[in-house]
Amino acid sequence: MYDPRVYVKVVDRMVGLAETLPENDVVFGHLVEAVTEVFDLAGASVLISDNEGEALAVSVTTPAVVSLADCQVEYQRGPGCDAYREARTVDAGDVALVRQRWPKFADVAARLGVAAVASFPLFREGEVMGSLDLYSSKLQQWSTAELDAARVLARFACAQLINSVQVRRMKEVAEQLEHALESRIIIEQAKGVLAASDNIDTELAFERLRQHARKHRTSVREIAQAVVEYRVRI
Repeated sequence: MYDPRVYVKVVDRMVGLAETLPENDVVFGHLVEAVTEVFDLAGASVLISDNEGEALAVSVTTPAVVSLADCQVEYQRGPGCDAYREARTVDAGDVALVRQRWPKFADVAARLGVAAVASFPLFREGEVMGSLDLYSSKLQQWSTAELDAARVLARFACAQLINSVQVRRMKEVAEQLEHALESRIIIEQAKGVLAASDNIDTELAFERLRQHARKHRTSVREIAQAVVEYRVRI
């Protein structure tokens, strides 16, 4: 049974991580460390679907169970593959009893001393993106509380990824808008300078800026900046 005190500590650590807008591998790295610590496991891994949405590739794993993750990817069979394809929790309290279902996986598990496994689908915006696999060195009767606790950590990690992507997009849009506004201000200033110095209307002033930029293969903003700073005379 997992220790609630350790669980709270791990969740708090993951909340702190969320504030840094982490990349996928960082989030998943913390996730496998978190579940390994909370449930006192032999290890854990995260498998992610490839670009075609068919096979799985290893994203991150704890060192002790690298071979189990690689085995699932190579043979496309195992609890993580089933959790991903069927979009449901898959657990086996005794891997030896399900050898017929996952023969290669069971062989590797026996060699590594992994006796039980539980796998959870990872969702992103309603679509399954991969799976989280827990590996125990002891036979398990995974309780509902344990499975729910692990599922919550998996959901939290996926929410971190979605939040990070959304915040980055918002920042990019804000920066683009800020740049566009700054460019517009500079161009308007340059139009005013040309209109005043050459006694022309602002439409003609803008046309001069555009033609000069095209001739010199640069942006209107760069030419406008030079005009405002009196570095260029058009």
